[in-house]
Amino acid sequence: MTGSSIHKTALDALRTRTLIRLPYMGGVASRVRTEPAPRPELQRSDAIARLVDSLWETKGEGHFDGALLGVTGASITEDEITLVCRPIRYRDYLATDRVLDAHPDSAFPLAVGVHAILSCAKGIVCLRLKNGRIALPGGAVDGQDLMRASSQALVHAVRREVAEETGINLEGRHIQLTGLYVGGYPTHLLAMLWADLSDGGIERTISAFKPGDALDQVQSIELRSLRDLIETMADLPLVMRAALRSLRHWGGDEPAWTIET
Repeated sequence: MTGSSIHKTALDALRTRTLIRLPYMGGVASRVRTEPAPRPELQRSDAIARLVDSLWETKGEGHFDGALLGVTGASITEDEITLVCRPIRYRDYLATDRVLDAHPDSAFPLAVGVHAILSCAKGIVCLRLKNGRIALPGGAVDGQDLMRASSQALVHAVRREVAEETGINLEGRHIQLTGLYVGGYPTHLLAMLWADLSDGGIERTISAFKPGDALDQVQSIELRSLRDLIETMADLPLVMRAALRSLRHWGGDEPAWTIET
């Protein structure tokens, strides 16, 4: 997969309501490299700019319109990924689906999200949200992450998000990329990353961590067995299903490359 074909994949994901796994077989996360787009500033047509701003007026209340990592193209093989990127605004992320649908020939940037599969002897680290659902630690790759070395944007983002949401320090940990998907709503790239925390006294860290004011959606942190998560996968949120299936695919247990949403 090269060049603008990542946008064709994004359109396929949007129109078929699936998450599509990109053909990277998984490995050390530093094999995902970022390089700046030839023009650092995002070039928008007047029609796209109007669409983005009009959607922001209706959907943007309460959101911070900060800088995220936007991908305009990619070179992906089984062993390495290079993402052509530039900073975008949160409002661009919110408008992605509408822009891709209305302007399918544009290389409108796709935001990137990282999602952490943190395993230890007693299970997988999960967030219990205040709405009762569970989720994985993670979030968007932002402008500060993009400023890191070309092979460290995803690694830095997942370390930052995990520390903020769980208090767990991933510095020095071997982080594996188990899969990269296109899809979700809005359509964007989903990077699934795994780390083994079996030797880190994680149970004590989890029991002592108190979500701060910045994490107003998080009620608590808990460990769930991988078997229980797999058995109840159909009831889990989309991102968790994708992450678990990426882990199983990476381990040779999951052949499917798309997920119905």
